[in-house]
Amino acid sequence: MKVLVDVNVLLDVFLNRSPWVGDSGKVWTANYERKIQGHVAATAVTNVFYIADRHSGHAIAMNCIRRTLSNFKVLSVNRAVLSRALALPGDDYEDNVLIRCAVVAGLDAIVTRDAADFAAAPLPILSPLQLIERLAQAT
Repeated sequence: MKVLVDVNVLLDVFLNRSPWVGDSGKVWTANYERKIQGHVAATAVTNVFYIADRHSGHAIAMNCIRRTLSNFKVLSVNRAVLSRALALPGDDYEDNVLIRCAVVAGLDAIVTRDAADFAAAPLPILSPLQLIERLAQAT
């Protein structure tokens, strides 16, 4: 299963955010064990840096970026993705960009804790727990 991993799932692990770190950590484990193929949008990488830098400092933010780049495939964000994201309904342009990235890459789902923000997505939106449950049923 090929999935786009939302920024909040990455940050749950990086910033040890309770109570979500457990389920989000299992997404990371599933990716590491190749039960899923995890992807992030290029814009997510810069967002992770910005938030981690403000929260925990530059050195930790740089480590977050290194871990993201070594563990996930990065999807391009180009003019076509940005333009098509404008046409999607919904108030959150950033999330619309992620939806377009996932669609263009032919991914199977988006994994996020904010499913309501992805209501316009033409592919399944799963919480980390839903993804883990789906993987458990498949084995």
